[in-house]
Amino acid sequence: MLAMADENGWVYASVPGLSNIAQVDIEDTKKALDKFLSPDEYSRDSANEGRRIEEIEGGWAILNHAKYRKLRNKEERRAYQREYMRKRRKSRKDVNSPVNNVSDCVPPCTQAEAEAETDKDNSPNGESGNSKSFPVPYQKIIDLYHECCPKFPRVVKLTEKRKKAIRARWKDDADNLEFWESYFKHAAMSKFLNGQNDRGWVADIDFLISERAVVGMQEGKYHGQIPRH
Repeated sequence: MLAMADENGWVYASVPGLSNIAQVDIEDTKKALDKFLSPDEYSRDSANEGRRIEEIEGGWAILNHAKYRKLRNKEERRAYQREYMRKRRKSRKDVNSPVNNVSDCVPPCTQAEAEAETDKDNSPNGESGNSKSFPVPYQKIIDLYHECCPKFPRVVKLTEKRKKAIRARWKDDADNLEFWESYFKHAAMSKFLNGQNDRGWVADIDFLISERAVVGMQEGKYHGQIPRH
């Protein structure tokens, strides 16, 4: 289930589907799910009474997914740093300046420097900075909105007000494009947001990038039981 989960820890599958992927029979799959759904008094994690998952519409949510995501992000960051240092050593060798280890760099290559360069290399605008603050990939988020919500009103102009709202959500942990893609896809499937409400109102980008919309989706107000990211 960890391997199947999206960025928010949501796993969309049926019991037979899980059984097939895990290559165990359906009864064993059901027993495992029941165990993960039940409290565990011996769990080292006191949150959710030791439950590992909860049911959502169309599948399950991994309750401690955020912890695993943080661990994974640390490993990814270390991998980025190692790759940066490898490229740096190679580039110096190419100009006949061999570098045998990190201490040979001039000026000294500190971990902070390597991480700053990694941020720069992997940022949408090629700027260094914390992913929680800058750079925020505004246009890519708008592109995902158009791609995932084709029936909603199109964005004609990316105004400063809209950038401010997106930046606020980005700082509130909606700090990756995988979240926005999944979020917009869920919004597109919501009957309420598609106009099936007492006013015939249809959601637009200004609503979807608001705190009210993001929290509402997490609380299942617009489309079933959508878990928090």
